[in-house]
Amino acid sequence: MPFAAQSWRIRRADSLATRWQIFDLAWMQDAACTEQISVSESEIIESGHLSFSTLMSWPVSHTMDTGQAAAWSYWDGRPDSNSTVWLGFSSAASVHEVGCVRLYQSLSQHAAGNFVVEYSNTEGDQWTVAASAEAENACTASPCCLSLDERTCPYFERIRIFSPPPPLPPLVP
Repeated sequence: MPFAAQSWRIRRADSLATRWQIFDLAWMQDAACTEQISVSESEIIESGHLSFSTLMSWPVSHTMDTGQAAAWSYWDGRPDSNSTVWLGFSSAASVHEVGCVRLYQSLSQHAAGNFVVEYSNTEGDQWTVAASAEAENACTASPCCLSLDERTCPYFERIRIFSPPPPLPPLVP
């Protein structure tokens, strides 16, 4: 069952990761991964990326588009000041229910082996883990699929989000 938060991100959980190449990232409202949340370019947040001018990384918005050409463009993520590589979205005006994250990464030397999905309802660097997963789909080509069609491309990862437990009552002195 999905739950709502103001900000969401997926973080590479591999230790000492210096890059992460993501071809496609979709935030879904349901645990079945069928109802995509529309994320505007102004809502995208990231740890950092290799400059587009180097022709090695496309604008970060290309990872959350739905065009078939997205199979040829990727976000080349770089670590933030805490040495973590992540990509997500934040909306100050509303909260979003997330039930699943669908991810397509290709280049094996820059693919994550472990992921953590986190949420936040505060400003700053306070994130809570909603789910974690290990990569199940290994690919050594670049790209693995000619289009981002799940019927013909078996390399999509799905990380399902389940409702968090209710908050603990406050401590009484």
